[in-house]
Amino acid sequence: MAKANHKLLESVQTLQREPFLKLFNELGETDKRVGLVSLRAHLTRLARLFGTLGATTDDEHWSGCWSNIHMAAALQGVEIDTDIHGDAMWCGPASDFESAKSEVVGRFVAGRLTFEMVFHAYEILGQYLCKKTRSATSQEISRRLMADERHQPLSGLRCTVIEAIQHLPVAFDSTTNDARRAIVKGSWIGLGAENIRQFRNALVHGRLQVPDPLDWGKNAEDRTADEQSELFRWQIRLCLMLIQIMSYRAAGSVMLDTLSNEFSVEELAFSLHIQSRHVDDEDDPDEPSLDGIEAAPRFDGW
Repeated sequence: MAKANHKLLESVQTLQREPFLKLFNELGETDKRVGLVSLRAHLTRLARLFGTLGATTDDEHWSGCWSNIHMAAALQGVEIDTDIHGDAMWCGPASDFESAKSEVVGRFVAGRLTFEMVFHAYEILGQYLCKKTRSATSQEISRRLMADERHQPLSGLRCTVIEAIQHLPVAFDSTTNDARRAIVKGSWIGLGAENIRQFRNALVHGRLQVPDPLDWGKNAEDRTADEQSELFRWQIRLCLMLIQIMSYRAAGSVMLDTLSNEFSVEELAFSLHIQSRHVDDEDDPDEPSLDGIEAAPRFDGW
């Protein structure tokens, strides 16, 4: 009896964790080609950066960013049952539909919870950069980001912006003032920030809702649940990259200690999302490096 209960508990825990496992741990073809880390690792590294900055400086916005990113990285499971009226008891197909619907909603909820926490960190840092005592609007943050792009390119940003826009289930509006400004300037940062603004507005105002599964049952072949994970993974990834850019602008010259090295926030902010690969170098064989970024650090303990 105890053994059966243990197996049942394990089964329930697996179902609860699956939405976040699909969101955080899986890598698509573009992720692999660009050399991006998993979303879980991306969140964890950024939380470490904000935690270190919060302990090093007196600025409260770093602790606010850390709190939200840390909560997002700590998410492990969610339990969803869409059959709130008990309709599944009437027949097998109804039960199969509710099971499939619950999986789709679970993926959507996991993505939305994570995105909202990441977006709160985005707003906190945006408010700081905009030098406002009250919350800055998404448009103000976007324009601030476009106002100064004198920095090294963030590896993978262009691909991430393209993927985020392509995965939107609602059409990206390229006629808004900020979208036009970004297109004219050729600003991938501005285009990415405008995408995040439009995506969150669609969420908040109900234009983006959970879709029904297209197929259900034993032999169903339906990607609706996976599409929710992919949708949110790209929006979250893009938001994290924009946060990295803002971190560099806010504290790029600040030096931080890792377990064995000292790096500037600039070095860390532009490398957190990239998979590390130690390579030989003719001038310095011990020089740490990351794919696509010359002389970028390997992160001991990150």
